Amino acid sequence: MKIKQLLLVAIAATLIPALSHAEPGQGPDGPGGPGKKGDFFKKLDTDGDKQLSKEEVADAKRLSENFDKIDADSDGYLTPEELRAHMKQMREERDGGERKKLDTDGDGVITKAEAEEAGAKRLLENFDKIDTDGNGEISREEMMAARKERRGPPPPPPADEE
Repeated sequence: MKIKQLLLVAIAATLIPALSHAEPGQGPDGPGGPGKKGDFFKKLDTDGDKQLSKEEVADAKRLSENFDKIDADSDGYLTPEELRAHMKQMREERDGGERKKLDTDGDGVITKAEAEEAGAKRLLENFDKIDTDGNGEISREEMMAARKERRGPPPPPPADEE
């Protein structure tokens, strides 16, 4: 695997849980997290202008290292929309690369034979569970459903204290 791809995967693994379902200004401390909705972005957005400067993300290593790549409009600031777009792209690159590696014949599904050939031990161990329609192939939708199930349901929102 190329160093650039490995770096992208590492960044995605770190940021995806925080931002993959984020609404503007929402991150790991949003619903289900320890703080209130918007805390992640607000913690970094020290001047409250709803965008992040290089100075504001200086202590957030991965954001700082990838600032220019995430800053789609090159205005020197990161917006919640830019962060979400970047995370979406990272997920698509990661998921597409994984499927392409496993789907050796390019037909859009992964068979047991392809999983065996790729040495995907964990996939093989769970193949029948993931293959919910029992057709001997794992579709993109089945793989996504398995990932979602593995993550589990989001925790309930904290009870409001009165």
